[in-house]
Amino acid sequence: MAYDVLVERIVALSPSRVYALLADFGGIKRRLPDVIESVEMRGSGIGSVRTIRLAGKPGTIEERLEALVENRLVSYSIINESPLPVDHYHAVVYLDDAQDGCRIRWGANWIARGVSDEQARQVLIATYNRSIDGIVRLGSQAGS
Repeated sequence: MAYDVLVERIVALSPSRVYALLADFGGIKRRLPDVIESVEMRGSGIGSVRTIRLAGKPGTIEERLEALVENRLVSYSIINESPLPVDHYHAVVYLDDAQDGCRIRWGANWIARGVSDEQARQVLIATYNRSIDGIVRLGSQAGS
């Protein structure tokens, strides 16, 4: 599938470790503590919704967990008009074995709102890279 934005990185963690951190849908603040002020969860598993309040920004982002495939895939959608400059947002994070770790492919489709497609793409690329950096940080800590 072609995506409006795709970030691909190889990290020195197993797919199962990366999956565990992504599948902890309410645990996103642990990955992005400087960006996220709070997270509230409604429900659990597929169909659950996390409401994210960003630090220093008005509004919230409501994301619904759409799919989980153990150790391979996490998918979610934004279901409100969020502070992010996109509408109709749907993301899929694929995990594959890679030499010395895990290949993460984080792709999304969306419609830009109030900015150019390229500006929206750059916001999402930066967000995905920060989140992957947080996954690496957490995944490398003993007992996390």
